[in-house]
Amino acid sequence: MYDTMTLNQGLRRLKKRDLVIIGQNQGIDAPSTLKKEDLIMALNDLLPKKFAEEIIYFLPNELMVYSDGFRKMFDGLDHKQLEESLNKMQDDNLIPDLFGDMDEHSSMEDIFQSFDLMKDMVLDDESDSLNYLVNNGYAFLSEKDNTSTVKLPLELKDVFAKTMEERGDEVFDYQSLQVYIFSLTNLYGVCSYHQLHKVFKKLTGSPLTLKKVKDYVLAYSGKSRLYEVTDNYFYTNVLEYEEFETIVDSDLQRDYYFPTEEELSAYGYGFFGQKAIEIYNELRKGILTHSKIEDIVNEELVSYAEAMELEDGGILEAYETIFDEVMFYAKMGYGLYDFIKTLNRVFIKFDTLNDMNRAFSLYNELQEITRKWPLKGALYSEL
Repeated sequence: MYDTMTLNQGLRRLKKRDLVIIGQNQGIDAPSTLKKEDLIMALNDLLPKKFAEEIIYFLPNELMVYSDGFRKMFDGLDHKQLEESLNKMQDDNLIPDLFGDMDEHSSMEDIFQSFDLMKDMVLDDESDSLNYLVNNGYAFLSEKDNTSTVKLPLELKDVFAKTMEERGDEVFDYQSLQVYIFSLTNLYGVCSYHQLHKVFKKLTGSPLTLKKVKDYVLAYSGKSRLYEVTDNYFYTNVLEYEEFETIVDSDLQRDYYFPTEEELSAYGYGFFGQKAIEIYNELRKGILTHSKIEDIVNEELVSYAEAMELEDGGILEAYETIFDEVMFYAKMGYGLYDFIKTLNRVFIKFDTLNDMNRAFSLYNELQEITRKWPLKGALYSEL
């Protein structure tokens, strides 16, 4: 998937409109007013410097494309090679604090689970996952035989190697911090920079100061659309600003729940913890297979399977509304009454009374084991 070229070659292959986009993203004043040659010269000089500065903001999949050793481990793997590759990745500190320690007692199932998660994070087959690099001139897309390949500038690979040699530990500190940002966003809904720093420092021993942590979150929020920021807090984009304010104002004196490393790992990649995900998936499956939603226009009940077959956007959207609100309500601590209101609002009918009661029961179970946002991540039983 990856190949190399010089930075100058990559820039010269682009149309001026693409160069202007890169120039705008890199902060060049009025790049559209520059001649193409002048814009190429400016970017040739600017990009290596900006690349070194921005490495700490790269996602794992963006960071890893510059590591040849990482990409090679995916070719023709057998069990022994996979285990050796993962161990080498850990020894080289390329998987910082993401999967827990993997030692000689790890089962092959554990190794493959970690491997699958790492592939999901790092090696996405879609070139779209590298749009940030492309739009900033750090990589170039090349189309051949209806296949997208990514070409990396040789100069930036050199900058990458030098930066990692000089700042490797710091870069990996920030890579770990990304996981903690998403973990605490999913766990608390709203989190203060002070709490993020406290949890991050205690569990990783990182020397990053509170100011550096806050500055990073503020800068990184411009790249990630998964959370929003204020001067003192960051919060999930699932919350409206008014809801964020309600949680903060009503809960100022309550301490945050302090998560375990296992929970942080789970919440780094999911909206719920593992047990809650299992119940949510069971509830979702039950609703999809044992209910129908009324089509108001045609005055008939339509199942999810029928809506899929008919490509009925209205019915499919109604089902998604249920699941979006179930997730949100469980996090907010809303009770069964609010869940039933959602079901009534979309005119849903369960196939049997038992199916309906099972859905209600699962929602109550989900409530019991879901960290509640207004309570700063705590379960009711832990208060």
